Amino acid sequence: MNAKKLVGAFTALVMTLTVFAGFASTAGAVDNAVEKYNIKYVWDNNTVKTQDDAGKDIYSQVSKPDYVFTVEEGEYSGKYIVVEADQQLSGYSFENNMLTLTYDCTVTVDKLQSVNITIDGAGTVAVDGTSFKNGGVFSAAAGTSHTVVVTAGENSYIKTASLSDDTSWSRSETIATAAFVMPENDTDLKVEFGSYYSVEAAGNVSGGSVSLSVSTAKAGDKVTVYTIPDDGYKLKQVTAVYGDAQMSIDVTSAGNTHTFIMPEGNVAVTAEFEQIVVPPADVSATFINDYTEGSGKPASLWEGTLTGQGFAYMPSVSVRLNDGSKKTAVCSTTVDGSSNITIAVIVDKVSSDIEEVRLKGSEQSADADSSFNLMDDKEQTGEDE
Repeated sequence: MNAKKLVGAFTALVMTLTVFAGFASTAGAVDNAVEKYNIKYVWDNNTVKTQDDAGKDIYSQVSKPDYVFTVEEGEYSGKYIVVEADQQLSGYSFENNMLTLTYDCTVTVDKLQSVNITIDGAGTVAVDGTSFKNGGVFSAAAGTSHTVVVTAGENSYIKTASLSDDTSWSRSETIATAAFVMPENDTDLKVEFGSYYSVEAAGNVSGGSVSLSVSTAKAGDKVTVYTIPDDGYKLKQVTAVYGDAQMSIDVTSAGNTHTFIMPEGNVAVTAEFEQIVVPPADVSATFINDYTEGSGKPASLWEGTLTGQGFAYMPSVSVRLNDGSKKTAVCSTTVDGSSNITIAVIVDKVSSDIEEVRLKGSEQSADADSSFNLMDDKEQTGEDE
Protein backbone atom coordinates (compact mmCIF):
# COMPACT_ATOMS: atom_id res chain seq x y z
CA MET A 1 0.00 0.00 0.00
CA ASN A 2 1.22 3.46 -0.85
CA ALA A 3 1.43 5.06 2.62
CA LYS A 4 1.90 8.67 1.41
CA LYS A 5 -1.29 8.63 -0.61
CA LEU A 6 -3.22 6.96 2.19
CA VAL A 7 -2.27 9.53 4.82
CA GLY A 8 -3.18 12.35 2.42
CA ALA A 9 -6.71 11.03 2.32
CA PHE A 10 -7.24 11.19 6.11
CA THR A 11 -9.05 14.52 6.22
CA ALA A 12 -12.33 13.53 7.86
CA LEU A 13 -13.59 13.72 11.42
CA VAL A 14 -14.76 10.15 11.16
CA MET A 15 -13.57 8.54 8.02
CA THR A 16 -14.10 5.09 6.66
CA LEU A 17 -11.56 4.51 3.92
CA THR A 18 -12.02 1.45 1.77
CA VAL A 19 -8.92 0.21 -0.05
CA PHE A 20 -8.91 -2.67 -2.49
CA ALA A 21 -5.92 -4.91 -1.79
CA GLY A 22 -4.53 -6.76 -4.76
CA PHE A 23 -1.27 -7.97 -6.16
CA ALA A 24 -1.25 -5.86 -9.30
CA SER A 25 -3.53 -2.88 -8.57
CA THR A 26 -2.44 -1.62 -5.14
CA ALA A 27 -1.29 1.84 -6.30
CA GLY A 28 -4.40 2.55 -8.29
CA ALA A 29 -6.67 1.27 -5.58
CA VAL A 30 -5.87 4.19 -3.27
CA ASP A 31 -6.64 6.81 -5.93
CA ASN A 32 -10.02 5.22 -6.54
CA ALA A 33 -10.83 4.74 -2.86
CA VAL A 34 -14.44 5.24 -1.83
CA GLU A 35 -14.74 7.83 0.99
CA LYS A 36 -17.64 7.88 3.41
CA TYR A 37 -18.01 10.72 5.90
CA ASN A 38 -20.06 10.62 9.08
CA ILE A 39 -20.06 13.19 11.90
CA LYS A 40 -21.92 13.97 15.08
CA TYR A 41 -20.82 16.38 17.82
CA VAL A 42 -20.32 14.98 21.31
CA TRP A 43 -19.21 17.60 23.81
CA ASP A 44 -16.82 17.02 26.68
CA ASN A 45 -15.63 20.35 28.10
CA ASN A 46 -13.95 22.06 25.12
CA THR A 47 -13.45 18.89 23.12
CA VAL A 48 -15.72 17.83 20.30
CA LYS A 49 -15.57 14.21 19.15
CA THR A 50 -17.21 12.84 16.07
CA GLN A 51 -19.78 10.13 15.65
CA ASP A 52 -22.30 9.32 12.96
CA ASP A 53 -23.95 11.33 10.21
CA ALA A 54 -23.00 14.80 8.95
CA GLY A 55 -22.07 16.38 5.65
CA LYS A 56 -18.74 15.99 3.94
CA ASP A 57 -18.01 19.77 3.75
CA ILE A 58 -18.19 20.40 7.49
CA TYR A 59 -16.54 17.11 8.16
CA SER A 60 -13.53 17.75 5.95
CA GLN A 61 -13.05 21.36 7.09
CA VAL A 62 -13.57 21.10 10.83
CA SER A 63 -10.43 19.02 11.19
CA LYS A 64 -8.36 22.02 10.07
CA PRO A 65 -6.91 24.39 12.72
CA ASP A 66 -8.42 27.90 12.71
CA TYR A 67 -11.57 26.70 10.94
CA VAL A 68 -14.67 28.44 12.34
CA PHE A 69 -17.98 26.63 12.53
CA THR A 70 -21.32 27.19 14.21
CA VAL A 71 -23.49 24.95 16.35
CA GLU A 72 -26.99 26.24 15.72
CA GLU A 73 -29.00 24.70 18.58
CA GLY A 74 -28.73 23.08 21.95
CA GLU A 75 -26.78 23.65 25.12
CA TYR A 76 -23.55 24.23 23.24
CA SER A 77 -24.90 26.48 20.50
CA GLY A 78 -22.51 29.16 19.41
CA LYS A 79 -19.56 29.85 17.15
CA TYR A 80 -16.31 27.93 17.60
CA ILE A 81 -12.79 27.92 16.22
CA VAL A 82 -10.70 24.78 15.80
CA VAL A 83 -7.58 24.86 17.95
CA GLU A 84 -6.23 21.45 16.92
CA ALA A 85 -7.39 18.22 15.35
CA ASP A 86 -5.99 14.81 16.18
CA GLN A 87 -6.69 11.79 13.98
CA GLN A 88 -5.99 8.24 15.01
CA LEU A 89 -6.76 4.79 13.69
CA SER A 90 -9.64 3.30 15.61
CA GLY A 91 -10.05 0.03 13.78
CA TYR A 92 -9.80 -1.99 10.61
CA SER A 93 -11.30 -4.99 8.91
CA PHE A 94 -10.37 -7.19 5.97
CA GLU A 95 -13.00 -9.06 4.03
CA ASN A 96 -13.30 -10.24 0.45
CA ASN A 97 -9.93 -8.82 -0.47
CA MET A 98 -11.12 -5.41 0.87
CA LEU A 99 -9.23 -3.60 3.63
CA THR A 100 -11.36 -1.16 5.59
CA LEU A 101 -9.57 1.36 7.87
CA THR A 102 -11.54 3.46 10.35
CA TYR A 103 -10.12 6.72 11.72
CA ASP A 104 -11.47 8.91 14.52
CA CYS A 105 -10.66 12.63 14.68
CA THR A 106 -10.81 14.48 18.01
CA VAL A 107 -11.09 18.26 17.63
CA THR A 108 -10.25 20.76 20.39
CA VAL A 109 -12.11 24.06 20.07
CA ASP A 110 -12.47 27.49 21.68
CA LYS A 111 -15.87 29.09 21.83
CA LEU A 112 -15.84 32.49 20.10
CA GLN A 113 -17.20 35.69 21.59
CA SER A 114 -18.83 38.31 19.38
CA VAL A 115 -18.48 42.04 18.95
CA ASN A 116 -21.80 43.31 17.62
CA ILE A 117 -20.99 46.32 15.44
CA THR A 118 -23.60 49.06 15.00
CA ILE A 119 -22.90 51.94 12.60
CA ASP A 120 -25.02 55.07 12.33
CA GLY A 121 -24.04 57.44 9.53
CA ALA A 122 -21.50 57.48 6.73
CA GLY A 123 -18.29 55.64 7.55
CA THR A 124 -16.67 52.26 8.13
CA VAL A 125 -15.37 50.12 10.96
CA ALA A 126 -12.50 47.68 10.42
CA VAL A 127 -11.43 45.01 12.92
CA ASP A 128 -8.06 43.44 12.13
CA GLY A 129 -8.47 44.61 8.54
CA THR A 130 -11.99 43.22 8.06
CA SER A 131 -14.23 46.13 7.04
CA PHE A 132 -17.82 46.64 8.16
CA LYS A 133 -19.79 49.41 6.42
CA ASN A 134 -23.35 48.70 7.53
CA GLY A 135 -22.61 46.97 10.81
CA GLY A 136 -22.10 43.28 11.48
CA VAL A 137 -20.48 40.81 13.86
CA PHE A 138 -16.80 40.15 14.52
CA SER A 139 -15.99 36.93 16.39
CA ALA A 140 -12.85 35.77 18.17
CA ALA A 141 -11.80 33.72 21.17
CA ALA A 142 -11.78 35.37 24.59
CA GLY A 143 -8.41 36.80 25.57
CA THR A 144 -7.23 37.45 22.01
CA SER A 145 -5.96 40.90 21.03
CA HIS A 146 -7.42 42.93 18.18
CA THR A 147 -7.31 46.38 16.61
CA VAL A 148 -10.32 48.41 15.53
CA VAL A 149 -10.11 51.35 13.12
CA VAL A 150 -13.05 53.73 12.64
CA THR A 151 -12.98 55.88 9.49
CA ALA A 152 -15.45 58.64 8.68
CA GLY A 153 -16.85 58.84 5.16
CA GLU A 154 -16.81 61.86 2.87
CA ASN A 155 -18.19 65.02 4.51
CA SER A 156 -18.54 63.11 7.79
CA TYR A 157 -16.82 63.01 11.18
CA ILE A 158 -16.73 60.61 14.10
CA LYS A 159 -19.36 61.71 16.58
CA THR A 160 -19.09 58.82 19.07
CA ALA A 161 -17.24 55.49 19.24
CA SER A 162 -17.71 53.18 22.21
CA LEU A 163 -16.58 49.62 22.80
CA SER A 164 -16.10 49.19 26.54
CA ASP A 165 -15.49 51.43 29.51
CA ASP A 166 -11.75 50.76 29.58
CA THR A 167 -11.10 51.05 25.84
CA SER A 168 -8.60 53.81 25.07
CA TRP A 169 -9.09 55.54 21.72
CA SER A 170 -6.59 57.50 19.66
CA ARG A 171 -8.69 59.73 17.48
CA SER A 172 -9.10 62.73 15.26
CA GLU A 173 -12.39 63.94 13.82
CA THR A 174 -12.16 61.47 10.91
CA ILE A 175 -10.09 58.49 12.16
CA ALA A 176 -10.12 56.64 15.48
CA THR A 177 -8.12 53.54 16.49
CA ALA A 178 -8.19 51.32 19.56
CA ALA A 179 -6.63 48.05 20.71
CA PHE A 180 -8.82 45.71 22.72
CA VAL A 181 -8.78 42.22 24.21
CA MET A 182 -11.82 40.08 23.46
CA PRO A 183 -13.76 39.71 26.72
CA GLU A 184 -15.30 36.56 28.14
CA ASN A 185 -18.72 37.59 26.91
CA ASP A 186 -20.26 39.21 23.84
CA THR A 187 -19.92 42.99 23.63
CA ASP A 188 -21.08 45.91 21.49
CA LEU A 189 -19.16 48.36 19.33
CA LYS A 190 -21.32 51.39 18.60
CA VAL A 191 -20.17 54.10 16.21
CA GLU A 192 -22.06 57.22 15.21
CA PHE A 193 -20.92 59.48 12.40
CA GLY A 194 -22.03 63.07 12.07
CA SER A 195 -22.18 65.15 8.91
CA TYR A 196 -20.26 68.20 7.82
CA TYR A 197 -22.59 70.76 6.26
CA SER A 198 -21.65 73.38 3.71
CA VAL A 199 -21.52 77.11 4.43
CA GLU A 200 -21.73 79.34 1.37
CA ALA A 201 -21.78 83.11 0.95
CA ALA A 202 -23.90 84.66 -1.78
CA GLY A 203 -21.81 85.79 -4.73
CA ASN A 204 -24.12 88.52 -6.01
CA VAL A 205 -23.70 90.97 -3.14
CA SER A 206 -23.38 94.64 -4.14
CA GLY A 207 -21.89 97.44 -2.09
CA GLY A 208 -19.41 95.22 -0.23
CA SER A 209 -17.99 91.73 0.21
CA VAL A 210 -18.68 88.72 2.44
CA SER A 211 -16.22 86.01 3.57
CA LEU A 212 -16.52 83.03 5.90
CA SER A 213 -14.24 81.42 8.48
CA VAL A 214 -15.02 77.93 7.10
CA SER A 215 -16.64 76.33 4.07
CA THR A 216 -17.94 73.31 6.01
CA ALA A 217 -18.90 72.82 9.64
CA LYS A 218 -20.66 70.34 11.86
CA ALA A 219 -23.79 71.08 13.85
CA GLY A 220 -22.93 73.09 16.97
CA ASP A 221 -19.79 74.71 15.57
CA LYS A 222 -19.46 78.50 15.67
CA VAL A 223 -19.13 80.04 12.21
CA THR A 224 -17.80 83.56 11.67
CA VAL A 225 -18.90 85.86 8.84
CA TYR A 226 -16.77 88.85 7.85
CA THR A 227 -18.23 91.81 5.93
CA ILE A 228 -16.32 94.65 4.26
CA PRO A 229 -18.40 97.54 2.86
CA ASP A 230 -17.25 99.34 -0.27
CA ASP A 231 -16.39 103.03 -0.04
CA GLY A 232 -19.55 105.05 0.43
CA TYR A 233 -21.51 102.03 1.71
CA LYS A 234 -22.35 100.57 5.08
CA LEU A 235 -23.71 97.20 6.17
CA LYS A 236 -27.45 97.01 6.59
CA GLN A 237 -27.86 93.38 7.68
CA VAL A 238 -26.46 89.83 7.52
CA THR A 239 -28.86 86.93 7.08
CA ALA A 240 -28.27 83.17 7.23
CA VAL A 241 -30.74 80.41 6.32
CA TYR A 242 -30.50 76.63 6.13
CA GLY A 243 -32.30 73.61 4.73
CA ASP A 244 -34.87 73.26 1.98
CA ALA A 245 -37.33 75.30 4.05
CA GLN A 246 -34.82 78.19 4.28
CA MET A 247 -35.10 78.38 8.05
CA SER A 248 -33.65 81.54 9.57
CA ILE A 249 -30.58 81.40 11.84
CA ASP A 250 -29.85 83.86 14.63
CA VAL A 251 -26.79 85.95 13.76
CA THR A 252 -24.87 87.93 16.37
CA SER A 253 -23.08 91.01 15.01
CA ALA A 254 -20.27 93.16 16.35
CA GLY A 255 -19.21 95.70 13.77
CA ASN A 256 -18.23 93.86 10.61
CA THR A 257 -17.82 90.51 12.38
CA HIS A 258 -20.83 88.22 12.74
CA THR A 259 -21.26 84.74 14.23
CA PHE A 260 -23.86 82.00 14.27
CA ILE A 261 -24.12 78.40 15.51
CA MET A 262 -24.13 75.81 12.73
CA PRO A 263 -27.45 73.95 12.44
CA GLU A 264 -28.02 70.46 11.00
CA GLY A 265 -28.20 71.53 7.38
CA ASN A 266 -26.41 73.42 4.63
CA VAL A 267 -26.27 77.18 5.25
CA ALA A 268 -26.47 80.10 2.82
CA VAL A 269 -25.22 83.50 4.04
CA THR A 270 -25.88 86.86 2.44
CA ALA A 271 -25.26 90.47 3.37
CA GLU A 272 -27.06 93.64 2.36
CA PHE A 273 -25.17 96.91 2.05
CA GLU A 274 -26.62 100.40 1.58
CA GLN A 275 -25.22 103.74 0.57
CA ILE A 276 -24.05 106.03 3.32
CA VAL A 277 -26.29 109.08 3.16
CA VAL A 278 -24.53 112.32 4.04
CA PRO A 279 -27.19 114.99 4.23
CA PRO A 280 -26.32 118.62 3.58
CA ALA A 281 -25.20 120.71 6.51
CA ASP A 282 -27.94 122.64 8.32
CA VAL A 283 -28.21 126.30 7.33
CA SER A 284 -30.10 129.26 8.68
CA ALA A 285 -32.39 130.79 6.07
CA THR A 286 -31.87 134.45 5.23
CA PHE A 287 -34.73 136.90 5.77
CA ILE A 288 -35.86 138.48 2.50
CA ASN A 289 -38.82 140.63 3.37
CA ASP A 290 -42.13 140.96 5.22
CA TYR A 291 -45.28 141.34 3.21
CA THR A 292 -49.03 141.06 3.40
CA GLU A 293 -50.75 138.18 1.67
CA GLY A 294 -53.76 138.74 -0.56
CA SER A 295 -55.99 137.72 2.33
CA GLY A 296 -54.53 140.52 4.40
CA LYS A 297 -52.52 138.25 6.68
CA PRO A 298 -48.94 139.24 7.43
CA ALA A 299 -46.18 136.92 6.22
CA SER A 300 -42.44 136.83 5.71
CA LEU A 301 -40.19 135.35 3.04
CA TRP A 302 -36.98 133.48 3.87
CA GLU A 303 -34.43 131.81 1.64
CA GLY A 304 -31.53 129.36 2.07
CA THR A 305 -29.37 126.97 0.07
CA LEU A 306 -28.62 123.34 0.97
CA THR A 307 -25.35 122.04 -0.47
CA GLY A 308 -25.65 118.45 -1.76
CA GLN A 309 -23.05 115.85 -0.73
CA GLY A 310 -23.77 113.43 -3.56
CA PHE A 311 -26.45 111.47 -1.73
CA ALA A 312 -30.20 111.80 -1.96
CA TYR A 313 -31.93 113.39 1.00
CA MET A 314 -35.26 114.80 2.19
CA PRO A 315 -35.15 118.54 2.99
CA SER A 316 -36.90 119.87 6.06
CA VAL A 317 -37.74 123.34 7.37
CA SER A 318 -37.97 124.30 11.03
CA VAL A 319 -39.39 127.60 12.22
CA ARG A 320 -38.76 128.72 15.79
CA LEU A 321 -40.75 131.71 17.11
CA ASN A 322 -39.61 134.16 19.75
CA ASP A 323 -41.99 132.61 22.28
CA GLY A 324 -40.08 129.29 21.98
CA SER A 325 -42.67 127.44 19.94
CA LYS A 326 -41.41 125.46 16.95
CA LYS A 327 -42.85 123.76 13.90
CA THR A 328 -41.15 121.50 11.38
CA ALA A 329 -42.21 120.51 7.90
CA VAL A 330 -40.47 117.75 5.89
CA CYS A 331 -40.43 117.49 2.13
CA SER A 332 -42.58 114.64 0.87
CA THR A 333 -40.08 113.73 -1.87
CA THR A 334 -36.40 112.85 -2.06
CA VAL A 335 -33.98 115.34 -3.53
CA ASP A 336 -31.00 114.39 -5.68
CA GLY A 337 -27.94 115.37 -3.66
CA SER A 338 -25.61 115.77 -6.64
CA SER A 339 -26.25 119.55 -6.77
CA ASN A 340 -27.26 122.43 -4.52
CA ILE A 341 -30.86 123.45 -3.96
CA THR A 342 -32.16 126.84 -2.91
CA ILE A 343 -35.40 126.81 -0.93
CA ALA A 344 -37.69 129.82 -0.43
CA VAL A 345 -39.89 129.58 2.65
CA ILE A 346 -43.01 131.60 3.31
CA VAL A 347 -43.95 131.88 6.99
CA ASP A 348 -47.30 133.22 8.10
CA LYS A 349 -45.57 135.38 10.67
CA VAL A 350 -43.65 138.61 10.28
CA SER A 351 -39.92 138.50 10.83
CA SER A 352 -40.13 140.24 14.20
CA ASP A 353 -42.03 137.22 15.58
CA ILE A 354 -39.48 134.71 14.28
CA GLU A 355 -36.29 133.69 16.04
CA GLU A 356 -34.94 131.44 13.23
CA VAL A 357 -35.87 129.63 10.05
CA ARG A 358 -33.56 126.65 9.61
CA LEU A 359 -33.11 124.34 6.61
CA LYS A 360 -31.97 120.74 7.11
CA GLY A 361 -31.31 117.68 5.01
CA SER A 362 -32.21 114.33 6.61
CA GLU A 363 -31.60 110.72 5.60
CA GLN A 364 -35.22 109.81 5.98
CA SER A 365 -38.48 111.37 7.00
CA ALA A 366 -38.39 112.39 10.66
CA ASP A 367 -41.23 113.25 12.98
CA ALA A 368 -42.73 116.44 11.64
CA ASP A 369 -45.75 118.65 12.08
CA SER A 370 -46.48 118.75 8.36
CA SER A 371 -45.01 118.07 4.94
CA PHE A 372 -44.48 120.17 1.85
CA ASN A 373 -43.79 119.77 -1.83
CA LEU A 374 -41.02 121.55 -3.65
CA MET A 375 -42.08 123.94 -6.45
CA ASP A 376 -39.92 125.39 -9.18
CA ASP A 377 -39.22 129.14 -9.46
CA LYS A 378 -42.29 129.82 -11.61
CA GLU A 379 -44.60 128.22 -9.07
CA GLN A 380 -42.96 130.06 -6.20
CA THR A 381 -42.79 133.60 -7.67
CA GLY A 382 -44.94 133.60 -10.76
CA GLU A 383 -41.95 135.02 -12.67
CA ASP A 384 -39.89 133.66 -15.51
CA GLU A 385 -36.76 131.71 -14.60
